[in-house]
Amino acid sequence: MHIHRILRLLPAIATLLLMACGGGGSTGQSQVSDTPAPPVDSTSPAQGNNAPVIRGSPGTEVVRGEFYDFVPVVADSDGDILRFSIRNRPSWAAFDEATGRLKGTPGMDDLGRHEEIRITVTDGISTANLPGFTIEVLDNGRYSVTLSWDPPVRRTDGTPLTELGGYYLYFGAASLDRLVIVDNPGITTWTLTDLAAGTWQIALSAFDQDGTVSELSNVLEISLGRTG
Repeated sequence: MHIHRILRLLPAIATLLLMACGGGGSTGQSQVSDTPAPPVDSTSPAQGNNAPVIRGSPGTEVVRGEFYDFVPVVADSDGDILRFSIRNRPSWAAFDEATGRLKGTPGMDDLGRHEEIRITVTDGISTANLPGFTIEVLDNGRYSVTLSWDPPVRRTDGTPLTELGGYYLYFGAASLDRLVIVDNPGITTWTLTDLAAGTWQIALSAFDQDGTVSELSNVLEISLGRTG
């Protein structure tokens, strides 16, 4: 009697063991995955790299003929080597990729606005940008004119001129009321400086070593500065 009871219980115990071991059921395996975790990207900014910081207030105006100079202030808490780049660099300015320095001296042809200049710094992983800025090149109202001429070789009577002494250079805004004496006959180029905007008249005469002065050349009229 006791033996039969034991035998009847064995199938039930076996069933319980199979259920406990999970003989291929999907419920037990859905909680454990054999797929390996994705690798950690050590170059990602989220994994510890700190982006560089750039700041500064670049000048927005420069007078032509004057020196412009701007160097941004940068910091990188990781001590990384930094490199700089620029967009819309003015043609009259030079840019240093190691320091971010922008410098140069604009000329007459550079008058006007140079817009959307952008300086960027990178540590090789992350970048930071200085807000875009504009540099306006202003007219300083003063001008220079370079003149050149051919030396006379004959006198008015047709005889050769062998004792040339130099030149008288006349100029003025309303009349030829200013004079430059060029007492070296070998000089045939001269620059007039610090001229105001407006219309100027220029003429030239030559003199020999005896002090005889030639007739005045044709009067040249030039306009300096913006006329519109």
